[in-house]
Amino acid sequence: GSYQSCGWIISGVEPRVSFNMVSTESCCDFIRVDESNDADFTSGVTQLASFSGSASGQQYQSTKRYLRIHFTTDGSVTNSGFVATWGSSWSTNNDSPPECSPCEAG
Repeated sequence: GSYQSCGWIISGVEPRVSFNMVSTESCCDFIRVDESNDADFTSGVTQLASFSGSASGQQYQSTKRYLRIHFTTDGSVTNSGFVATWGSSWSTNNDSPPECSPCEAG
């Protein structure tokens, strides 16, 4: 969709994400991967990657408790977006699957 800002947070022990396919407008649609020990990502945030265009096989693993994927788009060209898989070494304190604020189709 156009003019989207979407985010997903993966929690657990060593959360990770693998981008199986990326097809975004290289100038204007971006995927950013950050890590933090703060669930709100208001402090101690480290950027692991920022990329766009066509690619596959990027893998990122956090040494912190939370991993955030943030996807932003502009209003011009609409490509496929991305396909990713994620996981973590789940701890015993009831960590949950990724929380998300997904993009609307458009």
